[in-house]
Amino acid sequence: MQLLYSSSTKNNADYHNHLNKKKLDMSSEIYQPTSEQLQRWAELDELDKYASAGIMSEEEQEQRVTAYLDKNYYPNLLEKVRQKKQKVQRFLAHLEQREQLLVAVIEREAQASSTTNSSH
Repeated sequence: MQLLYSSSTKNNADYHNHLNKKKLDMSSEIYQPTSEQLQRWAELDELDKYASAGIMSEEEQEQRVTAYLDKNYYPNLLEKVRQKKQKVQRFLAHLEQREQLLVAVIEREAQASSTTNSSH
């Protein structure tokens, strides 16, 4: 059986459904997809080109290039990284305080239960 499709459309549900429904005899029949299937596969191939990077508008591409070419690009990026780092450090400090509070509560409850058990 000769299949006319690109490798990126192998996972196409339409393609698999068609093959499962047809149960073609591989030795005697040549599979010919319909024009609708070919069009659908072409559309999927077009979408697959951008699957990993996403599609950027021309305006977005221009903004990114302009930002990258700006002499302040790296200082601005460094400032953003530092701001994010400070935010994470504040969050970490908050979590450490909660951890200490919980440890203190657990120790208090353990002492209270041990004094209660020893008095009985």
